[in-house]
Amino acid sequence: MFRRHPVIAVVAVVYFGSLCVLLLGPMAGAKSTFVGSLLAFAPTGILLVVLFGRHRWLSALSVGALAVVWVELACIVWRPDAPSVPLDLVASLAGVTVGVLVGLAITARRAPDRSTEIPSFTRLSQTGGSGWSPERPQD
Repeated sequence: MFRRHPVIAVVAVVYFGSLCVLLLGPMAGAKSTFVGSLLAFAPTGILLVVLFGRHRWLSALSVGALAVVWVELACIVWRPDAPSVPLDLVASLAGVTVGVLVGLAITARRAPDRSTEIPSFTRLSQTGGSGWSPERPQD
């Protein structure tokens, strides 16, 4: 996962780390909004889908949910003066879910156009097969 997308892995770690600093740091605001929490965690879902791959979207959603719960518990433990609102947890989970859905939409692949394919008999002679297989022409 990290070897396949090293730049995106670094971006994800930096983004989540800065999100933790903003939520847990001394400048953390006592008042948060539903839309603000949703928008703050949506990129987390997108980055997790890109890192894990679209076929592991449920893992991305699970890791995102664990991250949201961890941040909320960390806020309770390390910031006892900040109010803990269950609506923040719901908004953050909704943000991760929206991010995963957007990530799935971004990484969707279209079916290849079969109208430009021409039969190629080179693969037949190399493999010893009995049929022909379509192959795309080289540009």
